[in-house]
Amino acid sequence: MARQGYRFAIDDFGAGFISLPFLAMLVPEYVKVDRSTILQAVASETFRQFLDCLLRAVRTYAAEGIIGEGIEKADELQLVKDLGITLVQGYIFGKPQELKEPTGLHVVPEPQAIGQ
Repeated sequence: MARQGYRFAIDDFGAGFISLPFLAMLVPEYVKVDRSTILQAVASETFRQFLDCLLRAVRTYAAEGIIGEGIEKADELQLVKDLGITLVQGYIFGKPQELKEPTGLHVVPEPQAIGQ
């Protein structure tokens, strides 16, 4: 798909049903780690160690990086930093807001890595 110019991300990693061989075949730009997976790693040191090892393998195939989804609290942000995840999204940065007046154009800022 990349040879044809398509770019994509794998969403809900850790909660979905994607196999590692399939991930290796797709070579996505990003792999998005599901919030439920992050919460499980916050709650369990054993699971955190497992996730750390798994993410080391995933980094081999994610061309641009790994994204931590649904970060809402400081301990979750610290966990993703500790796991080497430098791209995050979640309410910790701000909740969605209603657009009062349509502007016709929504400019999305370039992603910024954390902790660098």
